[in-house]
Parts: sequence; C-alpha cells; structure tokens
Amino acid sequence: MSLSQLKRALWVMNELVGAGHIGISSKKLCEKWQKSTINDRGEMGPLTERTFYRLRRDLETLFNVDILCSVGSEKRYYIDQTEYSVFLGMFSKLVTDNAQYGSNLKQLFFQVMSGMEISAEDKATIENIAFKLGKVAYETLGLLITEANNGKIEWNDRAQWGEVKYHTHFWLEETYQRTLSWIGVAIDRKGQDGYGTVRFYIGNESDDTDFHSRLIREFDLLPPKKIDGHYWWFAPRDISIHLMKYASQPNIDAIRLRIESLSQHLNSIS
Repeated sequence: MSLSQLKRALWVMNELVGAGHIGISSKKLCEKWQKSTINDRGEMGPLTERTFYRLRRDLETLFNVDILCSVGSEKRYYIDQTEYSVFLGMFSKLVTDNAQYGSNLKQLFFQVMSGMEISAEDKATIENIAFKLGKVAYETLGLLITEANNGKIEWNDRAQWGEVKYHTHFWLEETYQRTLSWIGVAIDRKGQDGYGTVRFYIGNESDDTDFHSRLIREFDLLPPKKIDGHYWWFAPRDISIHLMKYASQPNIDAIRLRIESLSQHLNSIS
C-alpha cells in the first residue's frame, strides 16, 4: 500500500466514523473526497463507487473492523464506534508497549490523516502496524493449528478452524471419539479498554445431558448453548479463569499452555 493509498484509506475510515450510526452514502463520500485537502493535488483521482466498494473490503481486512450498511431507501455506511475506538486503543498500546516503534507513532498516524508528508521509514512502520493489527488473530490461531496437527501441542493431535470467525477447535482424536468433545479457542479484538481477548471454552457434539452435567462440574461451566443446531458451547462460570487479555500481540506460549492444561483435564474424563 502506497502512502497516498494509506492516506485515502484513513480518510475514508475517519469519514465513516464521523458519520456516526446515521452513516454516509457512497455517493456523498465520493463527493466529499473531491473536495478533500488530502486530495488537493488530485494524485489519486476520483473516489468512484466501485473504488469505494473495493476499499471497503480492504479496510475491513486491514483494520479488522466491520463496515456496516444501514437498510433504507439509500444505503448508508458506518463503522461501529466501539470497533474504531478499540482499534485506536490497540494502536496506542502497540506504540507504548513496543519501544522499537518509537514514541511518536501516534502523532505520525494523525499526520497521515491530516495530509502531512512523512518519511518512507515512518510510512513502512505504520503499514506494518496496520497489517499486524488486522492479521493478529488469524496468524496466531493459524500457527497453533499447525502446531497441533504436527504434534507440537501436548494432549492434542488434531485442530481446525471453527464455523465462527477466529474460533478454533483442538482435540485428541481418541478423546473426541469417546466424548465428542474438544477445546475451543477464540481471539477477539473487541476487548475492554483497548485490549483484545483470548477466550477458551469447551465444545461438545452430543445431546447427552448427563455428560453435559459432568463437564459443567469438572470445569465449573455455565449451562451450554447450542450453536447453529450443531454442537453445544460451554462457557466458564468465572470468565477470568479462561480469558486472557492482550494489548498488541497475544502470548502464544501462554495460549499453548492453557490449551494443553484444559486438554489434559478433558482427556481424563471417562
């Protein structure tokens, strides 16, 4: 992504947030771009509706947010305020928690927003941060799945993506055949105070209520909920026990150890 493209992406994101839940139409957005000071040189040309639709997907992937569309006579687009504030909070935490990026990245972020020129090195750093923020869940869970399937996570020999975005399943095949159960791990950037969360839960595909009661007792779980009519999802009664917060990058070693501990316990249930 070039500096000019990054500027336009951030400009569009800012306009969407500024529109609030009322939103803004793609036509209005394109008109505002023509008058924007960031586009005063006309280097990027007009922001057409077709370009906006492509940019919308790029923004969702880059910043891991959902750009929503209101229903009505005219489609209006907006970004949930919580998602945007979490992104900024995580950006800020990434700056303060990583000395290698320097203390002025937050300022650089807003320099880009206001159209000020920045160095090629600073531009590359911002692009790298944006990439990391958008891909952190996918990359972390993907690595853990690979490790489990290669026998590098104890008490597990299988792993796969779940049906829900950024949810994964880990299990020992022998235990699954016996109990139809597994350990679920999800990474969510919508944490409080700018923190993301890693959540652990138990999944089960049987309708055996007696076994469900056993799982609830063994792991101190809440009564299960059925997901998509397919399997039962058990959340911990005490959320803090099976929840990890992270600022910029989840601690993959800590996640691996938690998977191993929960899996060992699950494997011992007869």
